[in-house]
Amino acid sequence: KYEIENENGDTIYEIKGKWLSWGDKLTVKKPDGTLALVIDQKQMSFRSRYAILRNGEEVAEVSKKSGFFKQKLELEFVDGTEYEVKGNFFDREFEFKNGRKTIAEVSKKWLSLSDTYGVRIAEGEDVDVDVILSAVVIIDLMLQEEEEEE
Repeated sequence: KYEIENENGDTIYEIKGKWLSWGDKLTVKKPDGTLALVIDQKQMSFRSRYAILRNGEEVAEVSKKSGFFKQKLELEFVDGTEYEVKGNFFDREFEFKNGRKTIAEVSKKWLSLSDTYGVRIAEGEDVDVDVILSAVVIIDLMLQEEEEEE
């Protein structure tokens, strides 16, 4: 279970996982219960991949790609827009980048009772904030899975 809050501390999304599902499947709901997005782990894949769906249609995918020296994470929208996720995953400090341009910065707060991240979208960027926030949840899931495997 995750809660996403705005800068004022108001809950803007509640994310819950489904029990008894094959792979991770989470619903992203507004506080009034309206379904905003669904996060669905893609099974039968050589690498970790999650689809982000809106109204039953896939709008983006977060995937782990193998790099020569290190892993790479990527957020790809169905329109072809791609953001590479770079940074220090061990310290949970990373950025969404489109080429050299930073679209969003993510930083984990360490002195917290639960996993708490700060997300800053670059000013003037026309991005789907809901998808970026969902991608941060997915990346947290991927990093937790890695830690459990070690």
